[in-house]
This record gives sequence, structure tokens and C-alpha cells, in this order.
Amino acid sequence: MKAKIKYLLGASMIFLLASCAGKMEADSPNYSSSKGESSYGDYYEPRVTDPSTRTDESTSTNTNKQDNGNTQVNLPRAGQLTASVIDDNSNYTYWNELLTYQDRYDSDGFKNFANNYAFNTSNRLELNIINGNNVKVTIKDTQIQAYADNFHKAYLFPEQKQNKYDVEISYTDAANQNHTIERNVKDGDIIDLEQTFTTSSNLQVMFVIDATGSMSDEIKYLQAEIDDIITKVKDANQTANIELSIMMYRDISDEYLIRYSDFTTDVQSQKEFLANQKASGGGDFEEAVDQALAAAMEKQWREDATKLLFLVADAPAHDKDVEAWNTTVKNAASKGIKIFSVGCSGIHKKTEYFFRCQSIITGGQYIFLTDNSGIGGSHEIANTEHSVAVEYLNSCIIRLINGYFKGVMTNPVPYTMDN
Repeated sequence: MKAKIKYLLGASMIFLLASCAGKMEADSPNYSSSKGESSYGDYYEPRVTDPSTRTDESTSTNTNKQDNGNTQVNLPRAGQLTASVIDDNSNYTYWNELLTYQDRYDSDGFKNFANNYAFNTSNRLELNIINGNNVKVTIKDTQIQAYADNFHKAYLFPEQKQNKYDVEISYTDAANQNHTIERNVKDGDIIDLEQTFTTSSNLQVMFVIDATGSMSDEIKYLQAEIDDIITKVKDANQTANIELSIMMYRDISDEYLIRYSDFTTDVQSQKEFLANQKASGGGDFEEAVDQALAAAMEKQWREDATKLLFLVADAPAHDKDVEAWNTTVKNAASKGIKIFSVGCSGIHKKTEYFFRCQSIITGGQYIFLTDNSGIGGSHEIANTEHSVAVEYLNSCIIRLINGYFKGVMTNPVPYTMDN
């Protein structure tokens, strides 16, 4: 069973402040604690909320009217959940330290998982590819592929480390003609394709959400946040062709395995679908995340779009399904789909490890909810080399979507300064 603390939502909610001191080993890499405020950033003060002083605004709801005109679904006010984000590809040396370091206080350190599960992130080929469009890189004689993103980065993860790799690079020119060239490259190489680079006007965003019972403490808040995100992304990119899809999943033998609302430009229909979902089922700790992601890969992804998938969950796949999960993640990378993992309350280091792996492999980032909001159960704080900002979750995800779409990433705004 997933060990999750249930909280009463509304004016009676009890708010927690993580206050445990972090642990450090003198001869270890410079780890921020997985517990306590110091890992959020010493320069950002946590918000402490006394339930007796909460205002009506903090517990107000959004009302979403459904198609039949009769049913109304109330969601909490958006902009309450807090989160931090980690880009492990930008700090890859530290990530490799996490894979080899075993915390003496933590029997579930990343080293154990890296040695015993199928995900391979210890060997990376990073290429900087400029002046090219729809650029796909394949390591020759393998199935290892990746697309360059709008930051001109392509990340590939070969099974064996080499000094140089033979790769095939396919791209389109200004006349939309396809070309393929071969190169012998090393990690960090810059490849100039001498074309005119343009960002696509097509943006596809999919939310894949764990809807099992252990998510019940946060599901309505998450629905409110995603509802808000959908609206604001659309408003911020009015000339773009934005398609949204939502997938809810549970586990084998639950009421359903997957419920899906396909890609559409109809924002209101997606908001209504989302508002009607609830958390139930599950039973054991692991869930069918592997099957949900495999199903997600078969949906109508455009070749010429920025493709972003946000997995919102608190548990990994069953151990017997991890290899299949890994295969699906590599498939996502080969399609140019960036996975952003959102770790909710109740996860532990095993889940964090898998979620960070799938984000690294696909060129996405790892988001984790924090205790600053006081909503939901206790949240595991990711190991980081340096202090990281705490943002509102909706601001964080909007910033990431806009950044990956436009190729320009803005800095996080601490939630204490985000009015």
C-alpha cells in the first residue's frame, strides 16, 4: 500500500513546514539534504500558514460547468501548490556522482537502482546542433536516437562509452527537403548545418496523470493548477497552433487502466474532461505508469512540433515492468517527446530515481512538489548540488512550456515574490 497521509481539504487543512536538518557526509559529494528547508534555498523564506488565519481567498474554488449544463465541478483556487525543478542534463557531472555515491543513512540510494534496473544514464553524448530544423541524430548501428530541441541540444545515451561515435544526422532545409549526413563526433561537439533555424509554430502538450487513490490528497489541486496552465499557455502563445491532450491512468484490475482525451485545440473541452476525473483504486505501491506512457507514445504526435509530456505521479511501474518502461522512454526520445516528471507526495528515492532518469533521457526536467504550500502529504525533496528556487507549480510548468517552445528559458520566480 502507498503510505500517504490524508488531509482534510478546505479551511481545516493542517499545514506542515519541513524543518528537519539535512545530513551531509564530510567525504561525500556536496549533497543538499533530502529533508528540510535548506535544500529549497536559504534565500527563500518558507510560507507558514496558520489554518485559523486563512482567508476566504486561499480556499476559494473555480466552478467549471459541464456540457450538460447541470453538473458543476468545484476546484480549489489555482496557484497554491509549490514546486522546484531540476535540469540534470545541465548538471550532468553531479548526476553521475548521484549514481555512484551511496548515502550511508539511505539504503535506497541511487547507486543500488543504477546497478539493478534497466535505465542507463551513465553514458551520455551531448551534441550542440545549430542552424538546422527537425534535426534527428542516430548513433549508427543502434536504435539510440534523439531530436535536437529549440535550445539546439541533442542528448543520446549509448550503452557503451566511447571517445567518439559515428552518427547519422537528418534534417530539413529551407525548401523543406530532407538531408542526411554522417559525422564522427565526440561529447560536446558543435555541428553547424548552415541552414536558417526557425522554431515550429506547433506545440503539443500532454498531461499524463496518476489517478489512483493515493493521489486523492492533491488531485483536485493538481486539476486546478493544470486547468490554469492550459489557459495561460494558450493566452501567452496566441499565434501558435497549440494542441492539448490529457490521460488519466490507474493500475491493472482497477475500474479502468487508461482514460484519454485526445489532442485538440479545444481548451474548454480538455478542462471539462480534467475536472470530471477523481482519484481512486490502486492498492499496492506501484502503478501502471509503463502502460500509460506506452499508450501515450501511440497518440497523434506531430513530426514538426515541440512535443512536451508532463507525467504527474507518485509511484513507479512494477519491477517486472521497468525494462518495458525504459524501452518506452527511449522511444519517446526517438520521437522528440520531452518528458517532465512531476513527483507528488508520498514518493521515495526509488520513484525519484526513475522519474529523473526518464527526464534526463528525453531531455526534459524533474519537478517535485514541496511542503511549502502545506497541501497534501509530505514531499520528498530531491538531492541537489546547490539550493534551488521554490516556485508555484503553475508558474513553473508555464515557464518550462514557454521556454522549450520558444528556445529561451526565463529564471524561476520564488513563490514568495510571485503575486
